[in-house]
Amino acid sequence: MISSGRPSSCKKMFTDKVSEADVLGYYLGISSIPCLIISPFRQDSKPSLAFYSPNGKEVNYIDFGSKERGSMISFLMKLWGLDYNSTIDKIMKEAKKLKTEDLKQI
Repeated sequence: MISSGRPSSCKKMFTDKVSEADVLGYYLGISSIPCLIISPFRQDSKPSLAFYSPNGKEVNYIDFGSKERGSMISFLMKLWGLDYNSTIDKIMKEAKKLKTEDLKQI
């Protein structure tokens, strides 16, 4: 089956302009990676959701409360209740607002 969907490089289109850390900084106020935050998915009495970068470019997360882990995109998909394409669209539309100079690099 041949798909008429988006090219697989959609994520690369915005990560060429802003880093994944910058995206998280914009949406969550995170100023550096690695970090530990209170989970937005449940009531936390202490931070239990970590963001880290295994390679200095991509950002992943692990939720120590639920043992769930994934990419920055999968985190935002869950947070917003959107599918992959809608999440990428949202980031790309708002990417112009991202202020990369205000955030620390990974």
